[in-house]
Amino acid sequence: MKHAIKTPSILIIGVITFFYACTKELESTTPTPPPPPVVVSGEKKITSFAFLKKDNPSLDFDVPGEIAGNSIVVELIATVTTRNLIATFFVSEKASVSLAGVKQVSGVTSVNYASKVTFDIEAEDKSKATYTIEIKSVGNTPLSTVNNTSSYALEGLTKTWINYGTMVPKSLNYWPTAFLSRTFYDFDKDGDEDLLMGTLNYDNVNNVIVDAPIPLYYLENKAGTYVDASAGTFSGASPKLVHSRKAILGDFDKNGWMDVVVAGQGYDAPPFPGEKSVVLKNVNGKFTTTVFPEIGFHHSVCSGDIDNDGDLDLFFTDPKRSKFYTNNGSGVFTFDNTVLAPDITYVNFFTSELYDLNADGYLDLIATGHEHEGAISTVFWGSYTGKYSREKSTALPKIKDWGVAVDINILDINKDGKHDIILNRQGDGTGAQRRYYGCYIQILMQEAGNKFVDKTATMINRNPQLTHPGIDWFWVDWLRLYDTDGDGDMDLVADDRFNNLQWRNDNGVFVKY
Repeated sequence: MKHAIKTPSILIIGVITFFYACTKELESTTPTPPPPPVVVSGEKKITSFAFLKKDNPSLDFDVPGEIAGNSIVVELIATVTTRNLIATFFVSEKASVSLAGVKQVSGVTSVNYASKVTFDIEAEDKSKATYTIEIKSVGNTPLSTVNNTSSYALEGLTKTWINYGTMVPKSLNYWPTAFLSRTFYDFDKDGDEDLLMGTLNYDNVNNVIVDAPIPLYYLENKAGTYVDASAGTFSGASPKLVHSRKAILGDFDKNGWMDVVVAGQGYDAPPFPGEKSVVLKNVNGKFTTTVFPEIGFHHSVCSGDIDNDGDLDLFFTDPKRSKFYTNNGSGVFTFDNTVLAPDITYVNFFTSELYDLNADGYLDLIATGHEHEGAISTVFWGSYTGKYSREKSTALPKIKDWGVAVDINILDINKDGKHDIILNRQGDGTGAQRRYYGCYIQILMQEAGNKFVDKTATMINRNPQLTHPGIDWFWVDWLRLYDTDGDGDMDLVADDRFNNLQWRNDNGVFVKY
């Protein structure tokens, strides 16, 4: 039998001691490598810059800046205040940002950007760079006086309220509900208000409308008597339209003389071919006629400075295609199909006004027409873009059986700083109320948040009007505001005094007299 050989313990201990000694000797003779050099960053860049909606309540959306070299440009809409804006930015790692010695914290520090500001960037190695931040205003600047030149405001300046049937010359063959285009103004600057008016071509003998143009009339006020002065006032022959539907005022060429635009509707029967509207430019009390190139079934027109550039633009309602025309500043108009969104261009709107209802410095568009055919009365809110869309709009309350809205008036009835709306409605023929018959006045009060509430029941009495003595077919085309009792409050009247309709404003409630 073999026996295992045992290694003496002392031998093992000796081997270990030998290797340990060798290792220590090697350690004592191998040099220690130097520590790696400390790298200090010299990076000092702003890599992104933006104003975020969540940090800036005045913004409707996030707005990034454009970085080019050491310059940053941010485009903000004209309505946004440049004071106390909070920027979100990213800079090089370990770099710091300051403005005039004050540390800037992304998403926290607010700054006044009313003029260019310079950010100082300091890298970890203490080297420095500067970035200039500039705010550029885009869009249309708000205008607090934008209402003053709107056609609605200019019409409200008239001091004349007459019975047309007894006051205009017999040669015009005036009858109630005819001569829908009519407007007063001191066109010749002699101190009294003259009258420009037009009507549809109608055959009284055969009781039919006629598809042929007839003249507009200029009636000069001579000591309170209206005299047909068309021949000496229009350059050349009097302008003619088949159906002049509405006339509005405006100094469209900015020469200091009041001009007139007349909406031409054309033959009011199938196939409703339409016609061209006209601009009557006033120079020293004499009118020259310019014809729009586009044909349309122009049921109404209104004007105002939609882009706040200092001149008056136009909006024509047309149930086939409503149109905006922008002014080049000299009274030359260009059809602009970008102002009105497509989903509201081809709506059965028949009447409209431009007016800044919410006092934000931009004209709002109030449009209405055949509600029972999809033209819901709507406020399209104006903005810095100078354009109108359904996304920024408020639908107005409807009235059963009274779905034809033919006229719009605007007044801050309760004097709370918000403009309210008064709609003149007729029957729509869908129920008991006959189509195009009667007069229902709707009072819509503006509340916070661009909302309107129907207050008709409590704010006007003896409404609606269903009949009128001596008229077989009763309707009221134009209502208007007029201080009938001289107390300083605007009352509500039918524009033709023949109708004998007036509601006096008694502390915000319209009372029939």
